[in-house]
Amino acid sequence: MIESSDLRDDGFGGIFEVPRLLKIVENLRGRMDRLLHKMATVHEVVAYVGRYEFEVSADRDQDDLLFGRNLRELILPPLSHAVKMIEENAKSAIPKTSAELGLSPDIVQVEIALSEILKFGTSTKLRDHGSDESTQLPTVSLDALSAIAREAPRRQRIDGVLTGLGLEPGGVRIEINKRVRPAIFGMTLEMTIPYLQRPTQVVGFLTYKDDQSILEEYIFSDCPEASSFRF
Repeated sequence: MIESSDLRDDGFGGIFEVPRLLKIVENLRGRMDRLLHKMATVHEVVAYVGRYEFEVSADRDQDDLLFGRNLRELILPPLSHAVKMIEENAKSAIPKTSAELGLSPDIVQVEIALSEILKFGTSTKLRDHGSDESTQLPTVSLDALSAIAREAPRRQRIDGVLTGLGLEPGGVRIEINKRVRPAIFGMTLEMTIPYLQRPTQVVGFLTYKDDQSILEEYIFSDCPEASSFRF
């Protein structure tokens, strides 16, 4: 339940909605659906006077996946844990990635959506069916979320043409297709210059360490036409 006084009766049986808030709530609903995948069904957003709501329910088959837990237990403890880890990380001198914090991408995305609703000036509450009592969902600030270290891109295969060369401490830095400039450690300019003097294909795997791109498992080979290769 996301409350807003701007959701008013239009006098004709309808509701004056808040498109910007609705977009954020729809985003939360989608991210919650991914977080609770197969364990619960997240229904569509419905507008009422003073609030947006979407229902989370479990059918008989899904109940087996809850292992005796109710939906409140499924939602609140993981979010509380995520908030605690993210806030502690924001105070750390060496921020960690979400994976290093032990947080799944789905729960981080839910926290991002909750914090966007908080920034809008309202909050998200959990209310049991048939009850008037509600509990605010644990929500972390956008500032704390921004302190999470970025995940390094995954290892990426590259297949292109050698187009440049430079020095790098402990090795060289090459240019591929005039776009990517990974380091190769253990190589020297003398070893690499001959490849630059003729059309040369480069195949290997890009990895990342401390925001630096590194080429590993590389193979240099002659290619007849520099324009015939891409990555």
